[in-house]
Amino acid sequence: RDHLDQVLAFGAQRHRDPVQVRSSIESYAESWRLPTEKLGAPWASLSGGEAQRANLAIALALAPDVLLLDEPTSACDAATTALVEASLSAFPGALVVVTHSQEQARRLGSVHLHLSAVDGGEA
Repeated sequence: RDHLDQVLAFGAQRHRDPVQVRSSIESYAESWRLPTEKLGAPWASLSGGEAQRANLAIALALAPDVLLLDEPTSACDAATTALVEASLSAFPGALVVVTHSQEQARRLGSVHLHLSAVDGGEA
């Protein structure tokens, strides 16, 4: 069973229609310039950016109430980052995003918590 089939099975357990979830994943992938055949490829064969986009597409397609993202576009180029951020901005649930990019935080969030190192680098 490939990774995508496992995701669809998980979505079904959460009362999500597997056909709709697959369609949504493929739609995100296409809009983010990720060939849909990559979704069925062995995960280890994907580049960092491809894996990142595939995982984000899966997370969004499962339609959670809250999405926690750590550096969601760190492996993406500027053009792809803009495409992904547009999708994240349209997400109807709550987003919690950890990022080193203050610009990205401003683009994606309405409430910000800024953490910084103190005392010689110890937080």
